[in-house]
Amino acid sequence: MELSKVLATINVNAPIEYDFEEARISNLFTEAAYELFKKYEFKSLLKKFDSDKKTDLKDIYARIQVLEDFNEVLDYFDKASEKIKKGHFSFEPVVGKEGMEGLLLVLSEETITYIPIENFVTEELLCSNLKKLAAGAVRATVMNLKNALFALGEIDTAKYFDISVAAYLLNPLKDTYNYDDIADSDSFGK
Repeated sequence: MELSKVLATINVNAPIEYDFEEARISNLFTEAAYELFKKYEFKSLLKKFDSDKKTDLKDIYARIQVLEDFNEVLDYFDKASEKIKKGHFSFEPVVGKEGMEGLLLVLSEETITYIPIENFVTEELLCSNLKKLAAGAVRATVMNLKNALFALGEIDTAKYFDISVAAYLLNPLKDTYNYDDIADSDSFGK
């Protein structure tokens, strides 16, 4: 009983020489600290670094073309079919609580297009045109193929690259894989 009390008691008078001023951190937000926080996935601390370390979302959003006009959407799909013939494209069905809300298509780094479902642009129109694009492409990339199957129907899985499966294979210890984690990962070779 006496020994357990001794072991459990914190000795606040321990003879340790320690200079608090010498231990004070002047600037936690250095390049070396940023790299360590990134390596060990201290995400809440990474958010406190200067914004120049982060991707500027304004630049990305400025490159996204939003098509809402029915005729523009049809014209876009015609041109997209020609552009990606025997090539590659990426897509992501945008799904909300009520179902599919739109479709995001990336034909090249410069060509990012979002088509919302509204007016005469229907889910059926987007899905049928997505199937046509996929049929003409050599490869199609999607974040989660399983969640996109409703838009594609029966598919030849060999032509699809599922980013979430690739992320799992590179790091099977994580339980979820979102865009930011994958984009920040060194596994995909920035």
